[in-house]
Amino acid sequence: MKRRKRRGNETMRMSVSKKLLIVFTVFAALLWLSLRLLESWIAALTVTVVLGALFYFTLCRMIVKPLQELTMSIIESRPTEHGFEYKPVKINTADELELLNDAFRRMANDLNHTGEGRNDN
Repeated sequence: MKRRKRRGNETMRMSVSKKLLIVFTVFAALLWLSLRLLESWIAALTVTVVLGALFYFTLCRMIVKPLQELTMSIIESRPTEHGFEYKPVKINTADELELLNDAFRRMANDLNHTGEGRNDN
């Protein structure tokens, strides 16, 4: 099973939704397994809490942190006298978040080129 797709000369890994599906499936399977194998509800609850924490930190690392970095770069960007000052951020998730970051970078460059054309007239 191939997980990588070719996009031009770049390699694109799994999408965010596939990552979430895999993490959720593994979490659900481990939860079911812990409930079936452990005799005590307290032990099963402990395993569930630990797995929930792992799920949370995995989700934060994969999706939330890059999204927060992109949001902050957009918030810190502002129009100036000479165009548009975009604070670029490096996102290497190879999924939709990286594509969104590239789109914002291109949009900022387009705004700068549009601003240069207006200033020449």
